[in-house]
This record gives sequence, structure tokens and C-alpha cells, in this order.
Amino acid sequence: AGAVYRIYDGKERSWVRLYAGRWEFLFILHGRLQVYYNDETVELAADKNNFLVYKPGFSYHFKAFADTAYIYVHFDLRDDIAEQVKFFETLDGLGGFTLENPLLRRVKRDLLEIIELESRQNDNWESLAMLLAETVLLRVCTSGSVCGTAAPKLLKAYSLLNDMKDVPIKS
Repeated sequence: AGAVYRIYDGKERSWVRLYAGRWEFLFILHGRLQVYYNDETVELAADKNNFLVYKPGFSYHFKAFADTAYIYVHFDLRDDIAEQVKFFETLDGLGGFTLENPLLRRVKRDLLEIIELESRQNDNWESLAMLLAETVLLRVCTSGSVCGTAAPKLLKAYSLLNDMKDVPIKS
């Protein structure tokens, strides 16, 4: 079990997801990116829909436009943590979130720390990085943030249901 953490900046690039057996996420620092799955497309940008999480078992095509910077992480998620990761799927197996402060700052800080750990590669760096990746994923998926690309009526329904979670149901 391992993880790879990268930050990309600059040139336009396209790629296909290669690690379909692992959990992955992608955080856009600036610029924009598109994800393709079957005949569907999701657009991401630094100011909207800036965090993607995708489950194992799906293959996506990506296109990052020039001057786009993003952090990409793939890792093995422990089963007990995977059970807690719930999100609205914009595309099959993929959720896009719009992070705002203070969560945005915290996620960015943790991801940059992951990059720093990888660059130094001190003892146990990978275990620390994986724990940070799991923490980021849980923070995002339990923050109440919802998919930025979901239909507005669906977002409203999600919000209303969350607001009613402690209301007793009467028959």
C-alpha cells in the first residue's frame, strides 16, 4: 500500500486515470480542468467545484488547461474509513465539491504538507501523508459541502433533508 502525491502547474495536459484500484482526489489551486466519463463532462475550476474525490473501480479521462495548478493524490483507504466516506456522485464514482474558507484553507494546508512530506521522505513520511490524506477526505465528505455540479433542486433537497435530520418522523 502506498500513495503518490503530486502538484502540477503550467502546461495543458490530458490523461486517463491509471490507478483505478485506489481512492483518489484532486484539488485545483488555480485554473480549470475537465473530467470525462462515458458521454458526460464535469468542469472544475479554482473558484467552483475545486475538489474531486473518486472511488476505486472507475476510469476517467482528464484535461487540464494551460496555467492550471492542482494537487493529485491516490492512496489505499482503510476499510473502516471508506465506510464513512459518503458523497453525491456527479458522475459514477466521482464527487465534485466547492470548498470555501475555512475548510478551503485547511485542506490546502494539509495537501501542501503532504507534498512537503513526500519531498523530504523522512522516516514514516508515507504513513503520515496517508493519514493526512484520509483526514482531508473525511473533512471534505463530512463538512456538509455538497457537489458543486449537482442540479440546484437536488442541492436544495439535500440541504432540507440535512436540516431535518433530528426531526422525529410522524405517521
